[in-house]
Amino acid sequence: MLLRILAVLGPIFLLIAAGRILRRAGVLSEAGAADLAKLLYWFALPVQLIVLGASVDVAAHADIRLILAVVAAYAATFALGWWLSRGVEPAARGSALGVAVRANGAFVALPMVELAAAQLPPTDGAALRAAFAVLLAPSVILFNIGAVLAFRLPHHGLTRAGLLQGVDEIWRNPLIIACVAGLALGAWRPGLLTGTVVGAGLTMAAGAAIPLALLLAGFGLSGEGLRSHAGILAIATVGKLVVVPGLTWLAGWWLGCPPAAVAAAVFLMAAPTAMASVPMARLLGGDVALAVAGVTATTVAAVLSLAGWLLAMGWWMARGS
Repeated sequence: MLLRILAVLGPIFLLIAAGRILRRAGVLSEAGAADLAKLLYWFALPVQLIVLGASVDVAAHADIRLILAVVAAYAATFALGWWLSRGVEPAARGSALGVAVRANGAFVALPMVELAAAQLPPTDGAALRAAFAVLLAPSVILFNIGAVLAFRLPHHGLTRAGLLQGVDEIWRNPLIIACVAGLALGAWRPGLLTGTVVGAGLTMAAGAAIPLALLLAGFGLSGEGLRSHAGILAIATVGKLVVVPGLTWLAGWWLGCPPAAVAAAVFLMAAPTAMASVPMARLLGGDVALAVAGVTATTVAAVLSLAGWLLAMGWWMARGS
C-alpha cells in the first residue's frame, strides 16, 4: 500500500525538486516566479476549477449532511488554529492556517479514492466515487474562502473591519468565482464542456495549473523555511493530516451520513496541503517560505497518514455494509 501511495505522491516530489533546480540554474528568477504566481492565481487555477466543477453531476449525488460535516470540521480546525497561533506574526499566522485547513483534493485525494474504490465491491466503490465527486466542488469553494480569511484576518484582526476586509477579498477572489461558476455549470448541465472546442481548450489550460504550482513551490523551497518555523509547522501538519479528517469522520458519523460518503469526506480532508497555497501566499500577504514548507511537510508525512486513513475507512465501510 505504501508503494501505491508513493506512486501517487512521487510526481509531486519530482516537480517540487524541479522547481528548486530551475532556481539554482537561474532559469526561473524572482521576477519570473512573481509573474508565474499571478498567472496561476488569475488564469490557470481558475480555469482548472471551472473544468472540475462543470464535470460534476451535482443534482444526482448532493448530500447536504456530508457538506455540513466537512464545514463543521473545517470551521472547528480553523478556530483551533486561530487560537493556537495567537502571538504569531501575521504573515506566518496566515500561512500556518492555510497549511492546516486547505486540502489537495483533486490531485491527491482523488487518486486515494480511486485506490480505495478498487478494493471495494463494485456498488460500494461507485458510491465512494460519486460522493467524492459531488463533495469536491463545494469543498474547493470552502477551502478558498477559508484561505482568503486565513491570509487577510491576521493582518486586520478578528474585528468587524477585519471581517469586512476578508469578505471584500472573497467576492473578488478569482478562485472562488471560478468554483461557483464551475459548480453552477455542473448543477445546470454536467459535462457541458465535454466534447467541445471550448472544453478541450479549457481542459488543456487546466492541465498546466498544478505542474506550474508545484514548480513554484519548489522555487521557494528552502531548509531555512523548514527550520525557522519547525514548531508551528509541526502543529499545522498534525492538524491537517490527523485532526481535520478525524473531526470530519466524527461529524459525518454524528449526522448519519452513509459510510461511503463519510469515507469520501475523510479522504478529501486527509489530503496534504494544496499547492495553490503558495501563489495565494505570495499575493495575499502570507509567509511564502512557510507556505512552501507546509506543502512539502504535509506531502511527505501524508505517505504514512494516508495509509492509516485507507485502512480506517476500509474498516468503516466494511462495518457499515
